[in-house]
Amino acid sequence: MFVGIAIGVLEVMGIWHWIAPSWCLPTLIFFMLLLTFCKINPLELRLYTWHWILLAFQVVVSLLLFYLLRPIDIVLAQGVMLCVLMPSATAAPIIAAKLGGSIKTLTSFTLLSSVSTAVLVPLIFPLITHVDTPFLQTFILVLSRISPLLIAPFLIAWLIRVVWNIRVKDRPFVLPDSLASLPFYLWVCTLTILMAKMTRDLFAYDGSWLVLTGMFVGALITCLVQFLFGKYIGTRFPSEANEASVKETRICAGQALGQKNTTLAIWMAATYLHPISALAPAAYIIWQNLFNAWQLAKMRD
Repeated sequence: MFVGIAIGVLEVMGIWHWIAPSWCLPTLIFFMLLLTFCKINPLELRLYTWHWILLAFQVVVSLLLFYLLRPIDIVLAQGVMLCVLMPSATAAPIIAAKLGGSIKTLTSFTLLSSVSTAVLVPLIFPLITHVDTPFLQTFILVLSRISPLLIAPFLIAWLIRVVWNIRVKDRPFVLPDSLASLPFYLWVCTLTILMAKMTRDLFAYDGSWLVLTGMFVGALITCLVQFLFGKYIGTRFPSEANEASVKETRICAGQALGQKNTTLAIWMAATYLHPISALAPAAYIIWQNLFNAWQLAKMRD
């Protein structure tokens, strides 16, 4: 992951305009999630108390931060708010699995937080900005950004499992060992492209460097707080998941709250808020992946 981040920063040389076309990123994410969801049985997905606590944290803390920072700068307030309000990243189950967490437990929260965001954004955004689009239209727009890269691979993976169980009744469906680690490496490629896009946006920025610094600092603080708070909540409610140890639940809760769908956040900022506020979730890309890379390096030690 450190290598992927470093290569992505090479966008300063302008090499990614021809190496990574626009269709590359969604294609990588789609197959990354498809392979990940093939590892789980959708009928075994469950919702636990800590899922709802983390979801409440996202809503309450994001609004609190917005109203605290609004007197300082409205753009900064919107950017930092997005860093908390956004749902769990589609890649969160992959990183959690590498760290020793449960894919199915985190997939449950990823689906919950994504659908909840599609419902909450049309309710929250009119309170903080001038959004003229009706609730249903905004809901459909947000859901249309989530469905192709989250719900579609989930349903296709489920269909593969159903067809397998119908045609091959003597043994359960299991993803081949040769494909088991592929989602992680697809994610590293995705990370490299995301870092390239962030670098490109940063070098194109011509606004206040004070606001930009505030966004980077705000993204760092919210990133650390969310990872640590998620881990804390995970240790408080381990007994609800009988199949998971305290360590597994701690890992899952930390990734669920700390690893964000920054691509969705950047799109929302450009669509409904001040476009410059997208730099906060762009900065969050750096911090969350540096934290993830550190966790993986520490686990190997």
